[in-house]
Amino acid sequence: TSREPLPENFQLVISCAVEHLQGSQKIGAQQRKQLRRIYVRFGAAASDVSIDQGGGYLLLSSHAGTVLYRGSKQVKGVKEGNPKDKLFKLSITRQRGEIEVAMDGKVLFSFQDDQPFSVNRPFSIGGYLSRLYLGDVTVIDLAKHQSLPPDESPGPSEAASVERDEAK
Repeated sequence: TSREPLPENFQLVISCAVEHLQGSQKIGAQQRKQLRRIYVRFGAAASDVSIDQGGGYLLLSSHAGTVLYRGSKQVKGVKEGNPKDKLFKLSITRQRGEIEVAMDGKVLFSFQDDQPFSVNRPFSIGGYLSRLYLGDVTVIDLAKHQSLPPDESPGPSEAASVERDEAK
């Protein structure tokens, strides 16, 4: 769990790798569906509960797919999961109620929340039946990286260009 809360409009970039736990344990059919899970929870009021519980938004990515939950309801998902045996970048961008999820620069999906939760709370990263390797975790406050008035803010796909422009 982060020490600082997320800004309301942000881009969270996580460099990571995920592998399933190996060993002599038997993995049942139900557990097999849950291999290489990484969770990112943000906007949850309670950070002292299990990462797969507790409200807010929850992004879950496994070997089989990537899904976004709002509270306990699945709101978006694709059958494209995290890569095996490879470092990758997972990006979550939230701009004025729109959440966009990308992996290695490829947008997997976006979700427009007409009644967005406040996300000005700490975020959490974790795994299940996986070994998680975390590299750099970067939070970009989009309000600080734009010259537009708040009601003319760029959308999530434009936010990535803000990061590239800063690197120049």
